[in-house]
Amino acid sequence: MKSFVRSLSFAVAVSAAVIGVGCTADLGQDQGNQTDNQRTGAFEVFEGQNGQYYFRLRAANGEIVLASEGYVSKQGADTGVESVKAHAVIANNFEQRDSADGQFYFVLKADNGEIIGTSETYVSTSNAKRGAETVRQIVAKILRAEAAATGGAHFDIFVGADDQYYFHLQAANGEIVLQSEGYVSEQGARSGVASVRTHGKLAENFTIAESADEQFYFVLKANNGETIGVSETYVSKSNAERGVEGVVQLLVSERVAEAGEAFENEEDATVAVAQQSAAE
Repeated sequence: MKSFVRSLSFAVAVSAAVIGVGCTADLGQDQGNQTDNQRTGAFEVFEGQNGQYYFRLRAANGEIVLASEGYVSKQGADTGVESVKAHAVIANNFEQRDSADGQFYFVLKADNGEIIGTSETYVSTSNAKRGAETVRQIVAKILRAEAAATGGAHFDIFVGADDQYYFHLQAANGEIVLQSEGYVSEQGARSGVASVRTHGKLAENFTIAESADEQFYFVLKANNGETIGVSETYVSKSNAERGVEGVVQLLVSERVAEAGEAFENEEDATVAVAQQSAAE
């Protein structure tokens, strides 16, 4: 197993493309890009000595935490990266395995059971489990940063007329799909955002309620029954249920920027998308 990972870690050959927010098209980033990588980690796609293409995921400290098998084209490796982004955010897609030398590793699987990426080896199953969680967290940070860079869905924190702090979750189309009650501090509101990320990925944490004007809305609650966020109103219960499904899918995808990191206007987001496309 170690030999497999080492084979993907040799000096970059003919070409190397780094895929991820704050990364350049080769491995010699300037200091600013290194700072971004320290926050998020990054994917690298490169051509191996055998003419095949591979991807690997580096942690912020430079460690390779996930690597692919070979693809016949760069496009195939790029597709593999996108598959990691789609599947690594779900813990159940990781599978722990034993290596022939008595050590442990994990693989990341797609919905069809195909292996997308393989880890290095670890001396214990607990270390391998922590490694899988590290991969999940790195990918989540990359996706959140991408949402910020492209003007996607994001959290906003603001001060209300009552001098309390509030947050809302805004979808990529600008619709506010969830909003909080008031907090006495910004840190309280940020803790509320973290709670949405934790509890909002499970549909059972949402309840549908009917308003006084016979419309419907949903409420997100924590395990202790405390209300974390409330939706807008919908004309029917079925619409509110679809609203819950949309919020759950959005939060599970991790494509939601942190508060304060998203672009302030659509023009900035458009420029960022154009710059990203030109870089690719």
